[in-house]
Amino acid sequence: MADSALIKAHVLRPGTSAGITGNTAEARIDPITGGLLVYIVGGGGDGGTGGAVTIADGAFETFGAKADSPATNDSGAFTHMALLKRSLAHLQEVIDNTLQTVGELQTLNTSVGLPSDTPAPDDSGTWTYISLFKRQLAQLQVALTTLAHLDATQGDIADSPATDDTGAFSLVAFQKRQLEQIQLQLNELLGLRATIGYTDDPPAASDTAVDTLMAFTKRLLQRITVLIDQNVDNTALQMIAPGVKSATTSSADQPNRKWRGAHFVIETTAITGTPSITVRLEAKNPFTGSYYPILESSPITMIGTVVLKTYPGFPGQTLQVSADFLPAVFRVTVVHLNADPVDYSVTAMLQL
Repeated sequence: MADSALIKAHVLRPGTSAGITGNTAEARIDPITGGLLVYIVGGGGDGGTGGAVTIADGAFETFGAKADSPATNDSGAFTHMALLKRSLAHLQEVIDNTLQTVGELQTLNTSVGLPSDTPAPDDSGTWTYISLFKRQLAQLQVALTTLAHLDATQGDIADSPATDDTGAFSLVAFQKRQLEQIQLQLNELLGLRATIGYTDDPPAASDTAVDTLMAFTKRLLQRITVLIDQNVDNTALQMIAPGVKSATTSSADQPNRKWRGAHFVIETTAITGTPSITVRLEAKNPFTGSYYPILESSPITMIGTVVLKTYPGFPGQTLQVSADFLPAVFRVTVVHLNADPVDYSVTAMLQL
């Protein structure tokens, strides 16, 4: 049909009596779909309630007109045309969003790169992420190779010391060799120190004693001092230093190469109780090491000065004066006749 045919029918609603007018229905053929469109257009009868006649009343939605505005939501009562226009508007939004997303993906793909991208040749150029990542992987491989070589070069803590300075050994092995050599040098230095001695070592007791180099040096200096003293004219030596003493005391041996005689000056500066001392000049037998007296004072019991004198040809010999010569090795011994303390000193005035 060129125009949709109109079919009208009187429809009785369920529950109405025969002969009572109900609703009137119109039917048309849809020119687009060819389907049957039925419209409830009126109501009557005995005054019963009329049926739904509009879209708002829940009637079947109509196709609508070209001028229908787009539906404002998806759940209201709108014609097909209104809903179609709303759908078209949504579709345009979807298309726009899709195009934007595609553009962003294209940009992202340009930044990320392709699996076939070659590694970036440097760290600062304009390269894709894949190129830079491949460069990083290559550098990591180089680092791993270097570390493996370094580990082999560095060695292990259990490596034995290197046996020479030029062989193929690990760094640990060379360090252990170096430590061994340092230890050997320390041992040699310690042994040398034991041989050299210390500054507080006393002079060696004899020329054949087992002693340090320092001790023999001090003994040599003593002898040099004696030789120097013997090559000067008259001189003085302190045989016994000042101080309080309460027991017999002897001076050190004094070598003599040139002096013929001497004065031995005994100075007593303090006494406690009733002390009594005598002073002897003694000569030493170089073969036996024993001593024998040459001159001896009378007992000294008070503060004062006593002088013993010896010289070849001295006239008027007395107990404290002798005409004897001064021997090659001599010493002074102070004998304490009791334990009462005395502060005294003995000085030798050596004469040619």
